[in-house]
Amino acid sequence: MNGHVGILKGLSSDMAKYSFLPPLGVSIKDYKNYKYNLLGIHIRYSRPVMDAFMKPGTVYITIIREPTTQFESAFSFFELSKYMGISKELTGQQRLEEFFRKPDSYRKKLKYVTWYGMKGVPWFHAKNSQIFDLGLDHEYHGDLEVVDRYIQRLDKEFEMVVILEHLDESLVILRQLLCWSWEDILYIKQNARLARTPLTQNLTESIQHWNSVDMLLYTHFNQTLWNKVAHYGPHFQRDLNLFRTMLVQMNSECATERSGGNNLGANEPSRCKLLKRNNEVLHIVIARQRNKYFSKYLHPLFK
Repeated sequence: MNGHVGILKGLSSDMAKYSFLPPLGVSIKDYKNYKYNLLGIHIRYSRPVMDAFMKPGTVYITIIREPTTQFESAFSFFELSKYMGISKELTGQQRLEEFFRKPDSYRKKLKYVTWYGMKGVPWFHAKNSQIFDLGLDHEYHGDLEVVDRYIQRLDKEFEMVVILEHLDESLVILRQLLCWSWEDILYIKQNARLARTPLTQNLTESIQHWNSVDMLLYTHFNQTLWNKVAHYGPHFQRDLNLFRTMLVQMNSECATERSGGNNLGANEPSRCKLLKRNNEVLHIVIARQRNKYFSKYLHPLFK
């Protein structure tokens, strides 16, 4: 892997110059060769910007989640209710119910919250956050024709949109698309909540209405996934069953149960060590980014 790991605070065609470290083997300030072969971090999608620093022929892949569970999870994980002034004495569902009593009013409070040195970031992610992250500004969310055209554009620009609720099916399709091996798509589930209280029907409908543009996005690409399954060939179910058998076997070999979900154990066979090594490589790149020699060349906003 060569590239950059960190929090990116802005998008521009020359952002590699101000916010990226040089690829391995490229000299500092040799900006014309700041071309990368992998981008795997949280960043808002902009195809013209990304094409400026990604190598030619880059395959674009993203992942989306069913908007009801995504919104409920983000609301809890980012503690949005705390910034809105909603009582912490309430349960998670009660906080959501209180939010939906006056959602616009509560969301407005997020405009004054500072995250990572940037004011108002939570406001953008408190409604239709998935299509916003994929590049469509909130000012256009009320125009369904614009929304539909943008979703069709995303369909052309992304080779694959993974559906979290059908992760295994998506990975089987992705393996065929990229000519990967089965080993390339094996995974261990981590950081999953062990228990989730089902949402009431009223709350589910409120979340879906509030995130109606994300619902359109999800519906489109969920159907796109099943279209890809239909075109995969007659052996899809066989391959899916094989993949799931391999996942069970690998998890049995590699994982130990802990309070936060499955984590790699101490005495893993070789492929488990490979998964662990991938995590170590990530930390090596992060350490490189924070190295004083390199960081002095970064714009202050991106340190």
